[in-house]
Amino acid sequence: MTPDIRFHPGAAIQSQGPTWLTVELFQGNKLYRLKPSCDGGIILQKRFYTELICPGSVLGGTIDTAITGVFAFGSTCMSEPDDPLERQQAFQCRLNQSNRLKHLMQEQSEFKRACLLLQQLQDWIGISEICAIPAELLGQLIGLPLKRIEAVRSLFLDGKARPCEEACKL
Repeated sequence: MTPDIRFHPGAAIQSQGPTWLTVELFQGNKLYRLKPSCDGGIILQKRFYTELICPGSVLGGTIDTAITGVFAFGSTCMSEPDDPLERQQAFQCRLNQSNRLKHLMQEQSEFKRACLLLQQLQDWIGISEICAIPAELLGQLIGLPLKRIEAVRSLFLDGKARPCEEACKL
């Protein structure tokens, strides 16, 4: 798939569909905000961990200096925050998303942890976008081996999400 990425200095950065973005966009001290109206998100790979960036969140600047990979999914649009209040709200949104992932990581069962992540993503972006995200990135988000996240995701793809639904109720 050819990525649809638009970038003009001082303007918004937009992408359509699953694509790897260039890491150079986020080097330096430029701070961006993933616009709240986006229906997609970004996964930032860093040296020792991976983060999920949801709409409304801040990214780049001094908080993301060690990025090794940037994967965008869905429709995304980033721009510089307009004012201090917007910047503060974007930092709070990023912190909230980080806390949601932290909560998922506290689940001891790998199967249930994978189910919870996939359920959260399904509610947000839908099954087709989940399929477009590399399994390796999904596993890195919640500390799971590739084979485990692939096995649980296949339940969703095969329409057999019932074991996951039951696990999420436990």
